[in-house]
Amino acid sequence: FEKARALVQERGHAPRLHHIANSAATLTFGDARLGLVRPGLLLYGLAPVEHTAASELEPVMRWTTKPVHLKHVPAGTRGSYGGRWQAMRHSRLATLPVGYADGYSRSFSEKGVMLCQGERVPVRGIVCMDYTMVDLTELHRKKPISLGESITVFGEQMGETLTAKELAEISGTIPYEIVTRLGDRVPRTYIHEH
Repeated sequence: FEKARALVQERGHAPRLHHIANSAATLTFGDARLGLVRPGLLLYGLAPVEHTAASELEPVMRWTTKPVHLKHVPAGTRGSYGGRWQAMRHSRLATLPVGYADGYSRSFSEKGVMLCQGERVPVRGIVCMDYTMVDLTELHRKKPISLGESITVFGEQMGETLTAKELAEISGTIPYEIVTRLGDRVPRTYIHEH
């Protein structure tokens, strides 16, 4: 890059601004922070590389939802696309208005987790276009869960955090994809704190 910059200047051009540093280079190579930087993932408070400065970053994004349906199902009940999931015990399921059309990947089917009351709850069945089911059985035994209950798809809830990095590992992708794939149907609320 520096050779190319020198060649451009030798040919009589004098660009006012130069940039080469993405998020990783911005954190790692101070010399790469020329006139501009391209922070990308850093804007979400996420580190693209293991770096000492990464511990100072704070994730700035959280995705929450609420159940649209709660249901007790007996052992043996099948659900989701093609009845591919089967309840192994009497279960309390929540249907959430979050699906692959919203950016919640089908790769979370039977592998994903979300947070409810600060505890991890497993995704059950196939992630559908508009809905995903989670199993609230263990939580419901402690305290009844209502339709107004907040469920965190990713982010922090009651001291527990489900990170974009963790979700990326579950789904076999990268944190960039987790935070940037959210569709237009997902409402955004911007909170500015000083």
